[in-house]
Amino acid sequence: MPIGGGTFTVQNKILPGAYINFVSMGTNAKMGSRGVAALPLELNWGPDDKVFTMTATDFNATSLKVFGYDPTDANILLVREALKRAKSLLIYRVNGGGAKASATVGGMTVTAKYGGTHGNDIMVAVITNVGDAHIENLGGTRQGTLRAKCEIFDHLRPGGLAVLCGDDALLNGLDLPFETLRCGRSEHCNVRVTDIVRRGIDGLDCTVTTPRRSYRLSIPSPGDYMIYSASMAVAIGEYLGLSEQEIVEGVAGYVSTGSRMRRIRLPEDRLIIDDCYNANPQAMEAALEILADTACRRRVAVLGDMGELGPISRDAHLQVGRTTARLGLDAVIAIGPKAAAIAETAGPRAQHFAAIEEALPALRRKFTPGTAVLVKASHAMEFGKIVSELEKCNESTI
Repeated sequence: MPIGGGTFTVQNKILPGAYINFVSMGTNAKMGSRGVAALPLELNWGPDDKVFTMTATDFNATSLKVFGYDPTDANILLVREALKRAKSLLIYRVNGGGAKASATVGGMTVTAKYGGTHGNDIMVAVITNVGDAHIENLGGTRQGTLRAKCEIFDHLRPGGLAVLCGDDALLNGLDLPFETLRCGRSEHCNVRVTDIVRRGIDGLDCTVTTPRRSYRLSIPSPGDYMIYSASMAVAIGEYLGLSEQEIVEGVAGYVSTGSRMRRIRLPEDRLIIDDCYNANPQAMEAALEILADTACRRRVAVLGDMGELGPISRDAHLQVGRTTARLGLDAVIAIGPKAAAIAETAGPRAQHFAAIEEALPALRRKFTPGTAVLVKASHAMEFGKIVSELEKCNESTI
């Protein structure tokens, strides 16, 4: 600050300091009106290489989607403060162009929408269930599986969201230092599923009620387990600021990836239910229930080994055979050394084969008009070969 100061018209100052004379021109602008401000910012998330606009009216609703942060987060303090006075803000990210965070799990790669370190932060952690999958490598117990799955919370940022299956006893025992949403049919769930209407192999409808509102969903894939995926999608969609329309249409537009309950319709009412991406005891049970509920003349289950089950392997395969007998399926074809136990308890309509090539002639004979065939095994069994062979079947080859 100068020691001197004040207005002046000629240079006659003797005290040390800086002297600036401002000469203003008349203006018609109205005092008090809110205008436009511009900010060049260093951001660790957000659009690159362009000027984008954030308005005061949209900030609270869209900051998480645009900046990756809640509107109260300290990382976007400058934006929040500027919009207290400005009607709209023109923003340019000066540190854009960085690498986008990515991760690959099970053949699926997920890449952050924008570059920056915030793409490495986990904002939402989801556990859909605790079953027997991979139990051999996780201590041989579901408690070991639970511990392994809970490692995800070590990487969930403070203030993040945990989304859990509210109908899973082990998950209900968790007391987490995060906001937690439990999804399911139980009364204690804060994201609750009700009014389920099953549409056979074509899917199901249900109502999902969150603390904010209710959604009527149409899920285009069969199986009651889909209500958990759908209700969790609703919870996450709300958290990320999606509209009701976006959430409902997103669920309705679901398309299964790979060999996950893929339905292949062939001439003369033949149907292949391709669910051979992987298998565990709980998934086998669910898939067999879907087959049993499918409207058709004959139901055939083609089942293979379930891997990585350790000490429970034989009992698990025996139980799958019992399930097929209870459901009254027309035929069961078990393939693989472990699947021999399925044939033991599946009843007189079951056949066992050591390898896929040995089973194909019998399977082709059973794939008559009006038949639905479920194909399911662990991924290592390569049951996709069976699906490919069945897809070749038509009236001239049966």
